[in-house]
Amino acid sequence: MIADHHAEDENTKTRKLRIALLTVLGLLWLLPFTWVGSKLGRLPFRVPDRLWQQYAAAGLFTLRTSAWSDWRVEIRSAGSSEWRLLDMVEISPMQASGYRQRMDRILADTRSKKIAESLRLRLAGWIAQHLKQQTGQEVSGVRYLHRSWPTNTPEMAFPGGHWNGDGALPATTKITLLGTFAIKHGKAAPELAKPRAPDVVPQPKIFRRESRQEPPAKI
Repeated sequence: MIADHHAEDENTKTRKLRIALLTVLGLLWLLPFTWVGSKLGRLPFRVPDRLWQQYAAAGLFTLRTSAWSDWRVEIRSAGSSEWRLLDMVEISPMQASGYRQRMDRILADTRSKKIAESLRLRLAGWIAQHLKQQTGQEVSGVRYLHRSWPTNTPEMAFPGGHWNGDGALPATTKITLLGTFAIKHGKAAPELAKPRAPDVVPQPKIFRRESRQEPPAKI
């Protein structure tokens, strides 16, 4: 019985030691992970690079995304006034991540840089040149569109079937025209909107002469 009691004490100590070890290891993982995920920055103390990469990768998706968006490039063929969607694969066959193309990344970068307009200009010229060399298409215009949707709407949470970006869009869709560029002689230039006829400005009331009706003549 003494031996059984001693063995039971050893088992209890072993379990406590394992629990303490798991607690320490959990704190060593969970605390830095929580810090990286909440602060979205480096730890206040240095850790090995491999361990830091694990913390950073595990904390990528700690915040809910409030909106989802995509990018579209449309082209206008020479001699036509209609715009048609350009398949990204025609100009960027290598996918960067998932369904995203390198072109999506480039267009995303143009929204936050001071040289955004010049980047879009150069990109429009390159697209026209590339399509002419690869497929013989003559392009007279290139434009960029950004579309976004709030993620907390029923249309996005419960879509009818698989997502189809070319189909009917939800009412919550926000479309932003980022720029339109005309292609002439292989060079791109910002395309100016057609001037509108100026609206007629009403004359101020103080300058108007009210017509007075003459009283009927007495017979």
